[in-house]
Amino acid sequence: MKHWLIICVALLVTSCKKNSSNEAPAGGSAVATPTGGSSSIGGKPKRDLATLDVCALLTVAEIEAALGKSKPGSGDKTKCVWQSEAKSPDFEIEVEIEEITKAGLERFEDSLKNAEYYEVITGLGEAASFHKGFKALAIKHNGLIITLQIRSAYMAPEKVDAARVPFGKAIVGRL
Repeated sequence: MKHWLIICVALLVTSCKKNSSNEAPAGGSAVATPTGGSSSIGGKPKRDLATLDVCALLTVAEIEAALGKSKPGSGDKTKCVWQSEAKSPDFEIEVEIEEITKAGLERFEDSLKNAEYYEVITGLGEAASFHKGFKALAIKHNGLIITLQIRSAYMAPEKVDAARVPFGKAIVGRL
């Protein structure tokens, strides 16, 4: 299941990146990117992704208070992963941040209308949805899409579910 989840998230991220060029779509107009800066469909991000440290968006103390002993996060400019120190109950938290593209925004807005697979989460960023199958929280905030996943094979699902929205709020508060 974990491998399918990773593959599905990778496909989602890849498909969001496919329509990130500044070429005009058929019958439409291009989104201009100013020289020396970046622009996105969802508005200009308040944070420059080139200088953003995704691993600083959640603290080990926050993670440990909700889920248990955690190793510090590791990753790159757009993605960070935190893992439990213990093998049981185990957990892994993954946060990924990207600028919103036109195609990504359309998919996100469609998710808000699809109650069969998604649950709309209120009070989190500009809009947020939770994918019921993949247990992934997507948050639209300041021209960014933040994806948060918490995976655990042995931890009570209620404990994992209870941590998701507070982690999302902590991340949004630091952007």
